[in-house]
Amino acid sequence: MATSSRIRIATSPTDGFFVNETVSFTSSAGDNASFRGPGTYPWLLQTLRAFNGEGAARDMRFLLTDSDGVEHAVLSMSDVSPVSVPSGDVLVWNGNVIVPPTWRIYAKWYSMAGGASCNWQYTAVELSP
Repeated sequence: MATSSRIRIATSPTDGFFVNETVSFTSSAGDNASFRGPGTYPWLLQTLRAFNGEGAARDMRFLLTDSDGVEHAVLSMSDVSPVSVPSGDVLVWNGNVIVPPTWRIYAKWYSMAGGASCNWQYTAVELSP
């Protein structure tokens, strides 16, 4: 389930829209991934947050892929990826990265047990003409 909002951030069409979405899901056993992409116009990606709702620490990471699934960037606030995230805690990234319209932003969890409520969220500015 996803909850999203898209709000014009200025009166000029070239100033774009603020985009915010939270994606919630029940984990399944194994590796879990969820993605979103800009669609028509590029995004200036600003924040990512992913919640580990499982009962134990899980490795997690954020990455950018092109339309063929080739990984181009791992977005991390630490020197390692994936990052071990304790149960009930979050993985967070803050920055400014332009994401082309055909690319995808992934949140990935590894070696999950399954059955837990998890979610991830992003904020971006849609760079519409």
